[in-house]
Order: sequence, then structure tokens, then C-alpha cells
Amino acid sequence: MIYSVNKQTSETYRSDRHSHHDANTAEQQTVRATFKKKAQFAAAWWKQNRPSDKSAKGTEAYLAVMKAYKAQHKIGNPYSFMRSLVTDNLKIILAGNDLTGGVKPGGSTTEGGGSGSTGDGEVDA
Repeated sequence: MIYSVNKQTSETYRSDRHSHHDANTAEQQTVRATFKKKAQFAAAWWKQNRPSDKSAKGTEAYLAVMKAYKAQHKIGNPYSFMRSLVTDNLKIILAGNDLTGGVKPGGSTTEGGGSGSTGDGEVDA
């Protein structure tokens, strides 16, 4: 049982807590695995294409995604909008155009990434 009080009206509410009984079915595991793959791919794409020291405005693909994001009245945030563009076969598709670029489905880039770097120019030991 959960009791809560509305502080403005001083009314007390009681609610029963219902637990979830079918823990981690095969369908749930499949959905979670698919979501994880898409999320890793989207993160790798975002890191590769967003504005950085190399390009102050970001890549052409990033600019196209931001233009589409702004055109849809900025619902959500730019990163979640971009994640919605990821297809099941791990491609970024916007208005029929493939914006995937050099991102590989493993969540890595063709540039080799920055593993072992702290971001300040020094390499971790």
C-alpha cells in the first residue's frame, strides 16, 4: 500500500502497488538488445558528426538532421530526434537520404575513435 497526501488540500490517497510478474521474457530481451544496438550506433554517429574542433558547424549530415529537427517545431531534443532516424538495419535515413556516413554498425567509426584518450591531449596509462 502506498499513501500520499496532497499538501494543498490535505487529502490522503491510498493506492495499491502492483508488481510486474513476468520478468524478462524473450521478447523483452530482444527489444532491449535491439534498442542497445541502435543506441550505440546513434551515439557513435553523433560523436562523429557533431560540431567539434575539426568542423565548427558539424558535418553536412549533422546540419541536415538539425534542419529537419528545427522544422518539426523542436519536439524533444536533437539527439533523441536523430535516434528516431536510426533504422533496424542501422542506418540514419532522413527523407530517403542515407546519412550514415563512416559509422559502422559495431558502434565505431572509420576514423578509429579516441580510445585511450582523456580528451586533453594526453593518453591514459
